[in-house]
Amino acid sequence: MTHPVSFLEPALNAAPPQATPALEPIKPALGFGPFLLYRTQRRLLDNGQPVRIGSRALDLLIVLVEHAGQVLSRDELMRHLWPREVVEENTLRVHVAALRKALGSDQHQGPRIANVPGRGYSFVAEVFTHHDSAVALPPVPPSATRLPPVLARIVGRGDVVATLSAQLLTQRFVSIVGAGGLGKTSVALMVAEAVSARHAQGAWFVDLSTVATSGSVTEAFSSALNVPTVAGHLESRLLKHIATQQALIVVDNCEHVLAPLALLIERILDECPQVRILATSREPVRAAGEWVHLLTPLTVPPDAVPLNVQEALRFSAVQLFAERARAGDDRFELTEENLAEVVEVCRQLDGIPLAIEFTAALVRAFSLRGVMDGLAEKLLALSGGRRMAASRHQTLHAMLDWSHQLLSPVEKRVLHHLSVFTTGMSMDCAVLVAGDDALGLSPTDVRLTVAALGNKSWLYADALAEPVRFHMHGMARAFAQEQLRASGAWDHAARRHADHMQRKLQEARLDWPRLDHEAWLARYAPFSVDVLTAVSRTLAQPDGLARAEALMSDAWVLGFQLHQLADHVVLARQILEALEDRGGDPMAELRMHRIIVLLDGPQISPRTRDTFHGEKALALAKQIGSQEQLISCLLINFFENVSNGNFKGGLDNGLYLQARSIHPSDAQATSSCERMLAVSHHLLGHHDTAQELARRVVAHQGWKPSFDLPASVMSQQAGAQIVLARTAWLQGRPDSADALCRELVQAATDEDDMALSQLIGLAALPVALWRGDMAHARTLSRRLREEAVRRGLMFEWAAWLEAIDTIIELGLDNPRCARAIHANSNLVLVDHAATFSRHSLDQRGLERAHKCLVGWCAPEVMRAQALAWLETEEASPSLLGRAETQLQQSLRQARQQGALAWALRSATSLAQRWAVGPKAEEGQALLASVLAQFTEGHGTRDLLLARAVLNKPRPAH
Repeated sequence: MTHPVSFLEPALNAAPPQATPALEPIKPALGFGPFLLYRTQRRLLDNGQPVRIGSRALDLLIVLVEHAGQVLSRDELMRHLWPREVVEENTLRVHVAALRKALGSDQHQGPRIANVPGRGYSFVAEVFTHHDSAVALPPVPPSATRLPPVLARIVGRGDVVATLSAQLLTQRFVSIVGAGGLGKTSVALMVAEAVSARHAQGAWFVDLSTVATSGSVTEAFSSALNVPTVAGHLESRLLKHIATQQALIVVDNCEHVLAPLALLIERILDECPQVRILATSREPVRAAGEWVHLLTPLTVPPDAVPLNVQEALRFSAVQLFAERARAGDDRFELTEENLAEVVEVCRQLDGIPLAIEFTAALVRAFSLRGVMDGLAEKLLALSGGRRMAASRHQTLHAMLDWSHQLLSPVEKRVLHHLSVFTTGMSMDCAVLVAGDDALGLSPTDVRLTVAALGNKSWLYADALAEPVRFHMHGMARAFAQEQLRASGAWDHAARRHADHMQRKLQEARLDWPRLDHEAWLARYAPFSVDVLTAVSRTLAQPDGLARAEALMSDAWVLGFQLHQLADHVVLARQILEALEDRGGDPMAELRMHRIIVLLDGPQISPRTRDTFHGEKALALAKQIGSQEQLISCLLINFFENVSNGNFKGGLDNGLYLQARSIHPSDAQATSSCERMLAVSHHLLGHHDTAQELARRVVAHQGWKPSFDLPASVMSQQAGAQIVLARTAWLQGRPDSADALCRELVQAATDEDDMALSQLIGLAALPVALWRGDMAHARTLSRRLREEAVRRGLMFEWAAWLEAIDTIIELGLDNPRCARAIHANSNLVLVDHAATFSRHSLDQRGLERAHKCLVGWCAPEVMRAQALAWLETEEASPSLLGRAETQLQQSLRQARQQGALAWALRSATSLAQRWAVGPKAEEGQALLASVLAQFTEGHGTRDLLLARAVLNKPRPAH
């Protein structure tokens, strides 16, 4: 199917040619068949839909189409694509093969790119100019980063894709059912690409092939949909996460977990009304609402019907064989002379696409007649001489077995060892796992063998990736793994795979301070699934616990950066349980406790957290005495304390670290300490101290977080900026607070900062509500919801958004705002709600204020309680007097804190209370003196109300 790749990795990593300058005149699009090539915009459309194609492959296509009908030498093409690099010819062949797969063949003329032996390549399809190039191009599907690419053109499935796409308009759950090798996954991906634009959140892909147990189905969904895992109720958080999304979920390889999957799908369909599901399985899922599409083999010409070449190519099995044979051998052509043999092979293979692809790849080595004879012999042996006895599954297994027997011993060994990779490998990875000097397998031998396996369809190259990555079809990998286990070499190969993953993690740690974030992710993200596989396999070995723990100690960072949290949490818990059973390694236990907490999200948010793992990690850090681990665990414990409303505990964390005599040059420790103190002091009502500390944190620039705590800079800077914005409002600078919030949100948006949700939720949105800017609050609420969905953080912010949206919808002065708070509401939410609307006052908030467990909102909480007493029907004189006393106490506390905003609210309430009676002038003077301290914010809700109270005519005595 594919050509060997170049063995010069630097060439594969070379930077692509620079994009067309923005001011260059727009070139007219060039068309061929159903394709339109927009050269200036660098886009390729197939029947109006974008085609994913790598940058070099696109450059190659442009130069070939612009010189259609001409033969361009390999040297000319390589000079054009790699003007400053020395590359091997195989590199060019890889990209030609990728283009041929993407473009397919013309039904009448064959492949659109022809190989002219000894000369080069030529684009032979008829090309026309499409002058209307100013039309709006269709957007790249929103699912582009969440669906794996379809690397080859799908043959013979156009009608099926159209049918399923239409069916998903009326049915919310469609399953594609069929035997192995029929291309169920490819069809599902084509359907998802076709319909993703109909869904606001696009399409998600959930691969269940690596799910080992039924209990892991929900974790697989959560990982794919970016729902972080914490203890308990994962399924409920998953459903809440997608409850309001309009999305398609593609669920692949379902057959081994049908029972738990059916239950989960039924809950999704019931509780998430805008979610649709497209599943692939070898048998129906049997969930309520399932619409089953039975995927049949490709069409094969009937027996005893004479056909010419053009008639035969109307049958999709023949078309696929011809395309794939030509992709593997430029000399192959479907002719009247070989047509009967091709048709017979397609019949013998029952039209199974995967079997046809494997068999077509053998034509180059064994000729069409040799392939036909060998396949017939193998099928007859399998069925005991009865051809019709062989099922489709037996057909595919027989084809794999026969193709396997044709491999050389070296090819078999390399193939078997490479089957330990789960998601693919670069050439360097293949060399390190399959090479063995003791057996005489040099790196060059492995590279040549990988290229040969590619030509024989055991491997297929993703030439759109850089460097090129090689993959195995799932059934081919399962077959090769069977052979590897049977040879007794499984443990050896799995250890080499784990060795390589450990080396990659070590490289990732070293590269962390040297590369920017995007470059680091681009380099190491492709290894994430194989890293987890290595951890799981190693943990299953009798003596593998220590090594599994060492792998996980680095692997979690990659999972955290990619939001693949669920599987990492499961493995970390398994490792921790094994460590505790064995005992004797407190440092390893500390690391696992710490990882579990960090994967829960190292940030402050209005969600109650389980503190067990954080407290255990901190106790172990103190016991061990490691300064680095202590700082990390103190931060973790601080996150938990503040998120749970234990602000004094958060202050204790900061004071404990401060007492450790931090060296001035340790920027991370200093910043961590000052950030903890700033946030805690602010929440306890010490705003001047908090402001000074927060400014110091913001001033700490130019250092990158450690690999072991990758979210720390985000948390430090965001936490300090949140304090500065909130204290600005509290101290009577509402316009400055609003301007700072807008600036911070815009900066975080521009940088795609994970702290954006914190900045909106804990700074910008509260400030907007305090200012009474309801339109801006609605906008920010929508932004927070979008960001939480995008980052997989709805479990953090769902209750917060529900409460705030209730208050916004009802209005700040509506008594029904009491419904915003529930018995199980988080204490951070309880504290805030009473400041947004006094009718949201909760008994827990009152107790916290009176017990000095919270300071920042205490004056406003006390004012809200006093106003509730004043509004009590038939209130006794003693209760009314108590209310006035509490309003005065609220004012005194606000002044002690320097919280001018709360002082204004208390003074306004007192002036309103005293408007009639002997204290009227005192109330007016009090309010006027507080209002005079404001130099800005005169258009905000509180100041407008205060001025209205002052200007209200007093009744005559």
